[in-house]
Amino acid sequence: MDQLRRFYRYGVGREPDRAVSDKWAKCYLEAKLHDGGDASRGNAGACVSVGNYYLWGCGVQRDPAQAAAWYEKAAERKSWSAMLTLFWMFLDGACGEPDSEKAEQWIRKALNELTPLAENGLASAQRALADCYARGWGVEPSAELAVKWYSEASAGGDWLAAARLARYYASGEGVPRDDAKALELLNRAAIRYSGEAQNRLGESYENAASGLACDCHRAFELYRQAASEENAGGLYNVGRCYAFGIGCEKDLGKAVMWLELAAVQLDNFDKYGRKAADLLKNLEKPEN
Repeated sequence: MDQLRRFYRYGVGREPDRAVSDKWAKCYLEAKLHDGGDASRGNAGACVSVGNYYLWGCGVQRDPAQAAAWYEKAAERKSWSAMLTLFWMFLDGACGEPDSEKAEQWIRKALNELTPLAENGLASAQRALADCYARGWGVEPSAELAVKWYSEASAGGDWLAAARLARYYASGEGVPRDDAKALELLNRAAIRYSGEAQNRLGESYENAASGLACDCHRAFELYRQAASEENAGGLYNVGRCYAFGIGCEKDLGKAVMWLELAAVQLDNFDKYGRKAADLLKNLEKPEN
């Protein structure tokens, strides 16, 4: 049901259909929340999923406070991913005003949970720890340590880590610059449906980076693929392309739709959600 919700929401193989997407989202929520459902029994992963639905407004009215309540349920079950999400929400003030004290509490709890897992070889935890070193979340920023943990996570099959490691090879920060290595990592991750890799590869084509020739049509195709994987950058870039006619025909109605989808994403790594919200404010919306 969640896959059907995503397929219709983002138009995987078809035009987006919000009404049908919401129908499947409601079915998914009912299954998770009814007596005996995973979320009602306190399953951490299910609680995170329900929280995501409230955060994004899938099948329900968007409600960041309700989303935070579900993330807290997951955090009680030692879900470090839920703890990280709560850190981002309090850091950005997703439920009201930013609260740096609560944000600090949640990042400390998250690091306490995920660091031992990373040291024991869990790829997703290694990638999360690398994110912390990359952005200075609860630790001193360190490009070298970010590269170390992204490399280990990538070797363990975490394709999101591979996409983020590619940034360092492209910039030469924390590792000798190697455009060929950056493209190799992005291409390997992109064909394995990493939305971030598809989006980054699209940006490389649009900006003629890492030795690629400028190809806005190819960039738009990759942004569209990334958007179908629920990647905030892909959603933002599809909207931006429609807004300015980059690699596609200009269409302000579609631009608004895609940017609104991007704006509700909690993306503290690259701030695409915030970029989408800012572009929406400055965009002349078409009349209905």
